[in-house]
Amino acid sequence: YQNRVTINRNPNPNYRFALGKAYCGAGNYERGIIQLKRAIALNPSNTAFYQSLADCYLELGDNETAEKYLNISAQLG
Repeated sequence: YQNRVTINRNPNPNYRFALGKAYCGAGNYERGIIQLKRAIALNPSNTAFYQSLADCYLELGDNETAEKYLNISAQLG
């Protein structure tokens, strides 16, 4: 329980990013997407966050949403 509370309260966007990448890398795309969106909410100017989120959506076959996040990344970058 304590570990879950710690994970859900960590305000570091790089932590959220790493956690999201780990979830996506393990095939748990839904959890990865949640964490990557949290990373973006904490630091909306980091292009790598959007690119990784797009990768997760590509793995799910959601090309339209992936393209949306890649476009945001390109606009920022």
